[in-house]
Amino acid sequence: MALNQFIDSTLNGPISTVRRQAIGIVIAAAAGIGALFYFLAAANLALEPMVGPVASRAIIGGSFLLIAIIALLMPRMFRSKSMIERAQSETKDMTRDQKFALIAEAILAGFSLTASRQAKSSK
Repeated sequence: MALNQFIDSTLNGPISTVRRQAIGIVIAAAAGIGALFYFLAAANLALEPMVGPVASRAIIGGSFLLIAIIALLMPRMFRSKSMIERAQSETKDMTRDQKFALIAEAILAGFSLTASRQAKSSK
């Protein structure tokens, strides 16, 4: 397993978690704006003598609020393994030679990064 594949598979979980949370926050914000709009419309209609339109607007605003709460709680319900647990489970499946090759590749990558920095700083 190459180093870049190892890093990619290790970071895939946290990146997807952040993506799910961002989508949930966007949905919650949109639903919160909708709830605010309909609750304000319900408050406006409450001043009118008829009760029917107020109840319908309050139900619509309540449903938007419920959508916002569910969207905020959904990422917390689908937690995955941590990055450390995923990396440990992947390295358990590797043979000894693959582990040494991964370490050697990491060392070579570190050397090439420092060599490129030294070449840039000497110019």
